[in-house]
Amino acid sequence: MCEVCGRQLTKARVLTKNDFSPEEERVFQTFLDDYVDALQPVEEEIEDFVANASESDLESLESIRAEIQSRTGNYTNDFQAVFRNNGEEGVMAGRAVASRQSSLDVAFDVVPERTLEVIDDWVQTAAGSTLETITEDSARWLRGAQRDGLSIPDIADQLNDELFDGRLEGYVAERAARTGTIATSNAGSHSAHEDADSVVGEQWITSVDGRERDSHADAHQQVVAVGTPFDVGGVFLQHPGDPLGPVDEIANCRCTVVAVFEEDLTEDQLEAIENGERISVAI
Repeated sequence: MCEVCGRQLTKARVLTKNDFSPEEERVFQTFLDDYVDALQPVEEEIEDFVANASESDLESLESIRAEIQSRTGNYTNDFQAVFRNNGEEGVMAGRAVASRQSSLDVAFDVVPERTLEVIDDWVQTAAGSTLETITEDSARWLRGAQRDGLSIPDIADQLNDELFDGRLEGYVAERAARTGTIATSNAGSHSAHEDADSVVGEQWITSVDGRERDSHADAHQQVVAVGTPFDVGGVFLQHPGDPLGPVDEIANCRCTVVAVFEEDLTEDQLEAIENGERISVAI
């Protein structure tokens, strides 16, 4: 319900990311599969390191980290390809969702050049961050195993179940695929809103269930003019999961962005966002 005019906004346009749309689900599954495939040679490098390591090689977290980093760095291009290819698919999925949910007359099977530039910038950061996470998680697990008294053969035996299946191909891979899908899907929705003449603003929708960030709970129902960034705890984001935003505001984000039309707002509200203000409109 609009807190100013008392009118019900169009609920059909609200889609939070507790569950993916069919388009997003396809992107997520492909993203996850491609990510795990890209992990395989990295895991082989870690296995090779352990197989040829001495006890002293695992006695320092810093030296383990340096050794793994020297190996994982060889696969930067592979992970960049994963993020770029699936990022573009995520944008098209987001445009399709926005077009369907808000009945927008925009093409959804293309990625605008301006959005491609954002994705290209994000790819560099995302691939680098992912390899840093793989390196750090692997180094800490190996150091912990050695500290717990496991022999090199025992560590080698547990690598697959404990580190690869249990961590890198599980939580880490899913977080990367989910965050990437949401970020690029929302980028696609945002680009569709930019392309649609009928859209005057965008609204940030947070899945408020006790697991959300405080800053995202505060941003819930914030409305801005298209092109004006949201204020999320003092961080300015073009949309939830903004690929260029800080990782602590986008990782595992489940928020979404929806279109706002002139008829959804009072004259005062419309004037406010046109003047660059950020307002809250209750649904």
